[in-house]
Amino acid sequence: MEEPGSRNSREEGGLQPGGLNDGFSCPRPSISDPSQFSVAGVEIPPSSSLRCSLRFFESLRLRNAQMAKVKTHKGIAKRFKLTGSGKKATHRSANRGHILGKKSAKRKRQLRGSGIVCGASAKMIAEALRPGM
Repeated sequence: MEEPGSRNSREEGGLQPGGLNDGFSCPRPSISDPSQFSVAGVEIPPSSSLRCSLRFFESLRLRNAQMAKVKTHKGIAKRFKLTGSGKKATHRSANRGHILGKKSAKRKRQLRGSGIVCGASAKMIAEALRPGM
């Protein structure tokens, strides 16, 4: 407990030898390796807030040093399906969704089946649907 009438370090501005005394302070780094804290070959002084920020972001980078997830391309997944072999892709025919009244029966009948994509385009679709494989 503090005694009445005394001022704590926060009221005085919060500056302590180790930094701000608010729980978010950055401890003063050791100067054992000055080349560790340099930007474009310029040494950053030990008391600099920039040096503290650099340490913070470096620790975040090391903490999150995982590979990014490889994700399926959802736009391609909605439009194509791979065949059993995985070497070809099927797709629904275009012009078969709406405004069918003005299209002839022959035209609609020919659009009834699904189309197949082969070759380089199928390989690109397969890579987008099965990332990392």
